Amino acid sequence: MSATTQSTFNIMDELSAWGKTLPSWQSFLLSKLVTEVDLPDKVIDEIFAEYLIDQNLASSGANRMVCNMTLPQFQVNEPTVVSTLTAISSVSGVNALAADQTLSFGPKLTVVYGPNGAGKSGYARMLKSACFTRSKDTGILGDVKLAKDKQPKPTATFSFDDGSSITFVHQEPCQRLRDGFAVFDATCVRVHLDGVLRRNPK
Repeated sequence: MSATTQSTFNIMDELSAWGKTLPSWQSFLLSKLVTEVDLPDKVIDEIFAEYLIDQNLASSGANRMVCNMTLPQFQVNEPTVVSTLTAISSVSGVNALAADQTLSFGPKLTVVYGPNGAGKSGYARMLKSACFTRSKDTGILGDVKLAKDKQPKPTATFSFDDGSSITFVHQEPCQRLRDGFAVFDATCVRVHLDGVLRRNPK
């Protein structure tokens, strides 16, 4: 698939506009669903308190919570380049991955396989760190053969089908990777299931 240019669509702007049409407690709930990885008991209590206020069931003098939906910042009318990731190369500081190897991606489905210790998880951790994910496990492990003070900062080159490339640096946000690609794995499932089981124990 070749790169195309399209007008920017920001789902956060759409959610924010929709939230303004909802009752206060629902708007507050939406802001938490958007900005939080999960909903701890404290947040659920805050949402319930907002609901009580809306239903005129709260005690007199109850204070509303501040509803703040953090929105990504984009330039107005800035075009968005949509492209496909074709390769990851020049890897440094990620597990024991060799710097001179390249992981190439096909235009449709790419299957990465190999024995334990081959580096599959290293690439997965790098993708989760670089792209959008609901997983809490976004850390990158270094080379166990090197002393801690000798570990280089994890970096890599991400190449795209439009011929462009960018340098990924661990813990330095990259808007193109964060907004253009999402990673879903077993740890993402746990983020959702743990919250559901905690609120609905069987």
